[in-house]
Amino acid sequence: MVLLHVKRSDKDTFLYETPAATEVDAVLTQVVKIHNLRHKLTRLADAASSLAEHGPMKPPEQQGLDDETPLLEDYDVGTGTVAPRSRSERGPNYRPDPTERRTGNAPTDEIAAVIKRTVEDGRALVSERQVQMKRA
Repeated sequence: MVLLHVKRSDKDTFLYETPAATEVDAVLTQVVKIHNLRHKLTRLADAASSLAEHGPMKPPEQQGLDDETPLLEDYDVGTGTVAPRSRSERGPNYRPDPTERRTGNAPTDEIAAVIKRTVEDGRALVSERQVQMKRA
């Protein structure tokens, strides 16, 4: 068995164990898949963490806009006026998103705790601590 230490930076590192007789192309393909999946898991964990904190994403055309900013579809070309926007719903767990990318309607504290625990588990799997503990 051969133990490969794949390292792009101090934080982005993992171990890969493979038989010595395995072809280089096959190992390279597997290492690239693992590397990409690790990055995908990191992005997913970041998104899930934001979901637990600030709720679901706003539609793309509303991201970055506060609730008072009129949208393009609110503008009436014929009269030149802007229709008033209805106030968005704010649930009991409303936590405004400072980036204005999310609605602010966070899930209940119990569901948020489950999401955060799952995120921590996922981040632990791709952590550099796995290399320090020599886990492939």
